[in-house]
Amino acid sequence: MAMITESKIYCGPCESQHSTNVAERWCPNCDEGLCSKCMEYHKVSKSSRMHKTITIENFTTLPDFVRNIDHVCSNHENALDLYCSVHEKVCCMDCISAEHSECPGITSLTKVVQGVKESAFYHSVVKNIEDLTEFATKLQTNRKNNVAKLQQEKDLLTGVVKSKRTEITSHLDKLEVHLLQNLDFTITLESQQIKKAVSHLQKKICTLNEYKNHISAITDTATDMQAFLALKEINKNVVHEEETMLCVKESTGMKETSVRIQFAKEIEGLVKEIQLMGNVELKKISTNLHFPGTKSQLVKNLSNIQPGRENIKLTFVKHVLLDGHYVFGLSVESDCLVAAVRNTGIHFINYSSGKILKILPCDIDLLSYVHMIGENSLITDYEKDILYCRNRDGETVWTYSSDTMKGPRNMCTDTVGNIFVAAFVSDSIIAISSNGKDGKKILGVEDGLKNPKAVCFSAMTYTLLVVSQTGTALKYNLSYS
Repeated sequence: MAMITESKIYCGPCESQHSTNVAERWCPNCDEGLCSKCMEYHKVSKSSRMHKTITIENFTTLPDFVRNIDHVCSNHENALDLYCSVHEKVCCMDCISAEHSECPGITSLTKVVQGVKESAFYHSVVKNIEDLTEFATKLQTNRKNNVAKLQQEKDLLTGVVKSKRTEITSHLDKLEVHLLQNLDFTITLESQQIKKAVSHLQKKICTLNEYKNHISAITDTATDMQAFLALKEINKNVVHEEETMLCVKESTGMKETSVRIQFAKEIEGLVKEIQLMGNVELKKISTNLHFPGTKSQLVKNLSNIQPGRENIKLTFVKHVLLDGHYVFGLSVESDCLVAAVRNTGIHFINYSSGKILKILPCDIDLLSYVHMIGENSLITDYEKDILYCRNRDGETVWTYSSDTMKGPRNMCTDTVGNIFVAAFVSDSIIAISSNGKDGKKILGVEDGLKNPKAVCFSAMTYTLLVVSQTGTALKYNLSYS
């Protein structure tokens, strides 16, 4: 490749002659720049006269990863002019000999890329980008709207919180007024009783002072007889006052009184136990925006597929040597796991909890495999060469058998309802209609099959994988034509 600097691209042929001339055109086929002089030779040379060149300005607008695509094999230094459809890889002749000699469908790269800019693949990629961009934009708008919605909900809930706080505060204010009124009434009542006691005591003090004054007068002027009789009278009154004093001492107004407040348990709990006024809770649900990507496109394409067995076409991809064998007798549909247990029956198990939902006794001695298809189960009888379709109550919906299906074992279904059964004894894969009315052999010994034990379908890659007793796996692309 010609040397590229930040500002200039130099002519490749000139560089090979130790000269640096600025390129004016770029040849994608030669993967190098050309000056005006070399461009003239390039136009008339037999090897390059058919090459289409572009201006350097147009070349520099290409993304870096496009400009850096190699046209020469980095391992063998040969032109990358072949394409392996099995590995989806550009190759040179030496690559084919070394790594792809057994791959079918080796094609000229020129033939593969011819008309690619007008091809359905080109428009599909562009459409997918446009759809994905549109979807991302919708998601972006959806998320922005969600932020605005959250802000609105925040404002609303802030008002709700403040309203609840006002409601609580208002209620507490009322309780406070009532409690303080009760406190005032209690203090007033108690104070009145104490003051009444004080007033009564004041009267007794005055009476006693009066008796004291009488004695003083008697002492100064009365005769002894008068003093004796007067003192006896005064003493009798003082004894009476003493007796009444004891009553006064035990009266309500004479009790040492203090006051305190015992808050209600709910108020104490409000302070001690209630640590939060509330909790902020988020509710999350998946957006209902429809994703328009390749999966949706696949579903759209599948809706146009003709499900007939005659339309099934299998293209061999590769075989893989596996260690060990596939586990059999298990199938999952929604949240239900179903297992074929020989000598016991069909077990229906909750996939999430592992709880056995029910066990259906089975009349099949050599119960082999089970596969869920909607509400029904497909069950193979290895000894009698029968495929059963039974509902969850164990009732037979339909059966299928044929001379080409001997020793049926594992089975699977595709997205349009076809049932594929691995027939171990007859070395074949049988495709059966969803209602069990007809079927046909689609793979056999002539395809390299030997004792197929398991078959598996991938809806994501639309491939069928067949595994033999020896552990060899054959992979096929599944299509309908």
